[in-house]
Amino acid sequence: MTILQKLFRLGCAAALAILVAYPNARADEGDPAVEGHPLDQIPMYGEGRLPEELQKANRELVRDAYKTGASLTSASNTAIDEGWEALSTGDTKTAIRRFNQAWLLDRRNGAVYWGFGVVLYERDSDVKGALKMLRRAHRLQPQNPYLLVDYGRVLEENGKAHEAAPLFLDAVSIDANTKYVYVGLVRAYLKSYDLENALLFAFEGKDHGDPISDELIAALEDLSKSGAVLTAEVKLPAVPEWAQ
Repeated sequence: MTILQKLFRLGCAAALAILVAYPNARADEGDPAVEGHPLDQIPMYGEGRLPEELQKANRELVRDAYKTGASLTSASNTAIDEGWEALSTGDTKTAIRRFNQAWLLDRRNGAVYWGFGVVLYERDSDVKGALKMLRRAHRLQPQNPYLLVDYGRVLEENGKAHEAAPLFLDAVSIDANTKYVYVGLVRAYLKSYDLENALLFAFEGKDHGDPISDELIAALEDLSKSGAVLTAEVKLPAVPEWAQ
């Protein structure tokens, strides 16, 4: 499963040299791992004390970022961009290393925590950890509609449809053309047994190009016209799926 992570193309060509110079800075194989992963594959390196070799590589990473003349934020964005690229191919090892590099360069970059959240969710099925990171990302980037969709998706898929719906609505208010936001709204309202809003956003999603089927819309219209109540027992055709 790939969450909608291809959103930023935040590039800084000069800063790419940083990533080439230290592409695999990592803890030694003998260093302690956290939850079965080496330290360089844990968000923020587990926030503990790093082995000296990794500390040295990280200091050089920051120094070289300054040498390029680019800001640390630009260098951080470049690392994030590389992380999303790796994640889109299923390479979570490279992705988390890039996100960790981005975190070292700019710890106020909200997209870093977004990346951490996606990795924790996809790689580890760590819902609690993913939501913690996505909340932090949201605090730093409250106006990013694609972040809101990812945040809402994790909530919707894990029994928190009522919490997900407001995030999807916020995303629509920021950019009505945000991909898959209507999928999220329809799914959240169906799980909340809210027929009126499920039908409303099914129409909206169809108009905006989200994969909302005519079969689902027809079924919801029939329920609405008959005055039926949407319940868990109602079987609906072609409920929209998230992007895979």
